[in-house]
Amino acid sequence: MITIGICDDSEIELMILNNFIVKFFDEKQLDYRIHSFKSGKELLSFYEKNHLDLLLLDIYMDDINGIESGKSIRALDSKVEIIFCTASSSHALESYDMLAFGYLVKPFDTSKLKQLLEKFIESRPHTEHKHLVVKSNYSDRVIDYHEIVHIESDDKVLSIHLISGETVKTYGKLNEIENQLNSTKFLRCHQSYIINMEHIKNIVEEDFLTVTGLLVPIRKRESRKIRDMYLEYKKNQ
Repeated sequence: MITIGICDDSEIELMILNNFIVKFFDEKQLDYRIHSFKSGKELLSFYEKNHLDLLLLDIYMDDINGIESGKSIRALDSKVEIIFCTASSSHALESYDMLAFGYLVKPFDTSKLKQLLEKFIESRPHTEHKHLVVKSNYSDRVIDYHEIVHIESDDKVLSIHLISGETVKTYGKLNEIENQLNSTKFLRCHQSYIINMEHIKNIVEEDFLTVTGLLVPIRKRESRKIRDMYLEYKKNQ
């Protein structure tokens, strides 16, 4: 999974960057998570226990400016790629002294932003695409993660329920499929079920209700833990 941070004290700028990045990575079918920060202090606090692969960092902020924040983060993490965002190019040389990945001047040029994101993806040759490959009807079937609502196991037969309403049948073990799914969107909610939390509409008593109207059971002995994992996922979206 690619972890991306956006740090800007402007709600509007955060929203603009977030929406563009979501669209870009969804189109690329890459697994990612975005963390938003409204101040350098919030960002540095996050970095006490976490790290990022890519950071879009505003230079002009009220508490700790982006240059100082960038220096602190670079001291903790030599691998994170930093794209500085600013209304002025006056700090360009200083930002590149920290091996900045790029520099964006506000208002954002979307073509320049896309170019930088493309460059970032190209620099990560081992980035995993979000799809599952299974044998079905004697041929390989490639299924994008976002298409999967849930997967059900019945003995050695796996039924992959898709958002379109189609069900793809394949042979195998649910444990093996679970190990293949490289995404935090998927939750093993029952011995015989894996669900894509992206497509959960609600919790109904002891089941998850999917957006397609199907009920997927929650394992009773770990019901609280499973519910909490889903709620934590929703909170971070």
